[in-house]
Amino acid sequence: MFYRFMVLAVTGLLLASCHGYAQTRFDPAHYPRTYKQFDLTLSWRVDRSATAYTVEGFARNTRFASMHDLEITGTLLDGAGKTLSEATFFFFPNQLPMDEAAPFTLNLPLASGGTPEKLRFFYRYRAVEGGDRDHKIPYFQSFEVEPR
Repeated sequence: MFYRFMVLAVTGLLLASCHGYAQTRFDPAHYPRTYKQFDLTLSWRVDRSATAYTVEGFARNTRFASMHDLEITGTLLDGAGKTLSEATFFFFPNQLPMDEAAPFTLNLPLASGGTPEKLRFFYRYRAVEGGDRDHKIPYFQSFEVEPR
């Protein structure tokens, strides 16, 4: 009798704790900055505080059957091009299918006295074009924008 009760209790706990995860939906109205390249579209917004910049956004695969191991690095630069802060985001799961978007966040802390003039984005991934899923082509790109 005790055994049946324990099985029933454990089953109830397992079923009660299983619930779905809803990924954040991409709403372009919330991400006013956009960068479009032939392969990837980045949309983001920058939130500033006295001690940090936070870049939140979405990356959308616009070209390949899938992108693997996508990562984005954000670097804050001063007027002379000196690095003030840097952060990297690794996407998980590591495969982004065509026309899918995935969220990212970059937390860029600032030391006192630093005034960022540029925000450099650098992204890289391995692309699968179609049939041969074992053949992945490396791609990378960088660009700079104002950190507003």
